[in-house]
Amino acid sequence: MMSTCTSNYFRNRAALVAAAVDRVEQQDMHLLRHFGTEEPPTTVAALAEQLATAVLTLATDHADLTRARFAFALDQPGVVTAGHERMLGGMEMLLESMGLPRARLRAEAVADYSDGLAMHLLTARRGQHPDHATVAANIRRLLEG
Repeated sequence: MMSTCTSNYFRNRAALVAAAVDRVEQQDMHLLRHFGTEEPPTTVAALAEQLATAVLTLATDHADLTRARFAFALDQPGVVTAGHERMLGGMEMLLESMGLPRARLRAEAVADYSDGLAMHLLTARRGQHPDHATVAANIRRLLEG
């Protein structure tokens, strides 16, 4: 049951959750842009470094935000689908602009690895600090196929 104050802004629980998911996605995108440079990376190595920094920071310094995203994804998977597709689409376009074949499959592999690593760092490997170079090398291998 929603409180009267909350119901003034959101007509039901689904609308409240959708707004919260949108906010988490906005925060994620803001942070991802912060990890980048003014220009998108033009090499696989630079992109791998940027993505490694992002996933490690999201799993440590911004762990609450990442936990919220995972909680929403587990509770109501359909609510996060659109945001996930936007992220994959952006990465696919970037990989295509770099001339990489099978860009969609590579983007999915990197997203799967990144989310899995973040989940493990928040749960089973909590408190561990993987080596940035190792994470970047793993992402690079996925990008290069």
